[in-house]
Amino acid sequence: MSDTQLAAGFIIGSAFLHAIFNAFLKIGGDRYVRRGLMNLGAAAAVAPLAFFVPLPTPEAWIHLAAGVALLAVYQVAQIESYKAGDFSAVYPVARGSSVALTAIGAAVLFPETFPPLKVAGFVLVILALTQFRAGPSGARGLALAWALATAVMIAFYTLNDAGGVRAATSAASYAVWFFITQGAALPLYAAAKRRRALPALVRREWRISAACVLLMVGSYTLNLYALRLGAVAEIAALRETGVLFGALIGAVVFKESFGVRRSAAAAVLVAALVLIQTA
Repeated sequence: MSDTQLAAGFIIGSAFLHAIFNAFLKIGGDRYVRRGLMNLGAAAAVAPLAFFVPLPTPEAWIHLAAGVALLAVYQVAQIESYKAGDFSAVYPVARGSSVALTAIGAAVLFPETFPPLKVAGFVLVILALTQFRAGPSGARGLALAWALATAVMIAFYTLNDAGGVRAATSAASYAVWFFITQGAALPLYAAAKRRRALPALVRREWRISAACVLLMVGSYTLNLYALRLGAVAEIAALRETGVLFGALIGAVVFKESFGVRRSAAAAVLVAALVLIQTA
């Protein structure tokens, strides 16, 4: 199996796990405390592995430090988008809009070049994903603004992680230290935001947060391995297969409207992702 095929398999698996644990964030309750507990749980779960992987290289440390800020802002924007709109609308808008931003960044920073058919595939991905916000349950107003802010942060942290994991001694090393370094930022923000209510909220949220830790660790680890092996723009586009999983979860679990328009958009999205991989 080639590195490209392996990267594609990793990133589709990452997308599937990502959609599931994000659906848990959409479920009613305190999303800040829940996500903070998830981050702490992930850091605690991987911390023993720090004794078995190399320390990050100096360049990787820079990316890890930047990632702390980027992930914290991303998670706040993501949570606010879930509060403001339907999961099946804001999740596709956020994930899909990031494809174009990441592709532009990858062309500038790495650099990566794209033949005309691959560019056409990226355009189709973006056009298809815009249709997920259509309809009565689509992203509007504040929900759309938060979803687009989330997309910007997705592009930033994807490019940052791509540089970091390639500068690291190994993908395993970067993954372990990634979870350790990003474990405290959002929990501290949630603690400051909730203050006196925090103990009661922790007691209420810890079970669902614990269930999400393995999903989150698995998703981000597979994503980092894929970024180490494959082209950044293609990996970013393939990860948006999670949009399909997210839309289906929204329709089946949250009983949100899917409809003919989103069904057609899903078919176009799959075709566009195949084009990107084969062009």
